[in-house]
Amino acid sequence: LLPKGVNTTYFDACPTLSPDEKTMYFVSERNGEKAGSDIFKTTKTGSKWSEPIPATTLNTEYNETTVFLHPSGKYLFFSSKGHNGMGGYDIYVSEWNGTNWGAPKNLGYPFNTVNDDTHFMISPDGKFAYFSSVRANGVGDRDIYVVDVSSITTW
Repeated sequence: LLPKGVNTTYFDACPTLSPDEKTMYFVSERNGEKAGSDIFKTTKTGSKWSEPIPATTLNTEYNETTVFLHPSGKYLFFSSKGHNGMGGYDIYVSEWNGTNWGAPKNLGYPFNTVNDDTHFMISPDGKFAYFSSVRANGVGDRDIYVVDVSSITTW
């Protein structure tokens, strides 16, 4: 259990760690900078986590959810209803510029559709991306899809 301040009585979920395990991003519905769920960042010094702060360049007035930090630490993937999207939740990527996260970029098709597309992650070997989507050809309401991303060198 992470300490109070990181954990709240609100919805706190989807933690993702930096390669050095000293920075964690997660989504929360706590009273943050925007309404709904937002992305927050906390850093670890020794064994203590800092008070989380909102990821202001990523959050919108709408919901952000399901954050995933690429193993390189250079790209942050998340789903949002608030950026320029195709419909519902779309998957976005933001690149670290050395100081802050850059403007989110919509991943487009085949990752995104007019329905909800969330829970993006990349396999440890970097060859495949997995995500959840609501699609007409699915088995259930939300299904898991896989895309070969082995030829992608920059997002």
